Amino acid sequence: MKDVIEHLHELPLAPDSYIVGSAPCVTDYVDQVPDDAFAIALNGAYVLRAHWPAWAIWRADSMEYPWWPKQRPNVDAVICGDELASQVPWTDYTFKYRPVATELPQAGICHGGATIAGSMFLMLCASPKVHRIHLCGIMMHGPIDFDGCSTKHGDETAWGQYFVFTRWILWARHNGRGVYSLHPTPFDQFLGEPYV
Repeated sequence: MKDVIEHLHELPLAPDSYIVGSAPCVTDYVDQVPDDAFAIALNGAYVLRAHWPAWAIWRADSMEYPWWPKQRPNVDAVICGDELASQVPWTDYTFKYRPVATELPQAGICHGGATIAGSMFLMLCASPKVHRIHLCGIMMHGPIDFDGCSTKHGDETAWGQYFVFTRWILWARHNGRGVYSLHPTPFDQFLGEPYV
């Protein structure tokens, strides 16, 4: 399996790239993600469209969720955290992660305590091709996903991840990258004005 950071050039990343999560609001806004955009569906969000350029998962217990596919979904690239990659035969790319984040992002490390959304955010930040990152269905709080599945953690854990992701947003903006959301989120005070 290939490390996704080392092989970023193989992905059709674009100046405007999207991360689509599983928050309850995602169903109201996913249609705003252009059909031809580079978009990464996270976890169960892959069911929201017939095809995605990329699908990302990182936890080994993802296979216990009702949305776990019985076969490879219709995606161009499957990106798995290295804890899960060896168990998923259709993994195309894997990524390293750190279970917690106490420092700024490190080169070659996608995950820093901000769940799969933070992992893919840092992956996009690693590419000079990506100028603006658009979030959809990324809320980082609440115990239920859009499909009614429990996220297996309570608000306290999720809010801890919120603070880590906030740090990544501020770091990305400080380094000249635009970060936006297709809908209101708890991150609003840290995001740029919607890009048109």
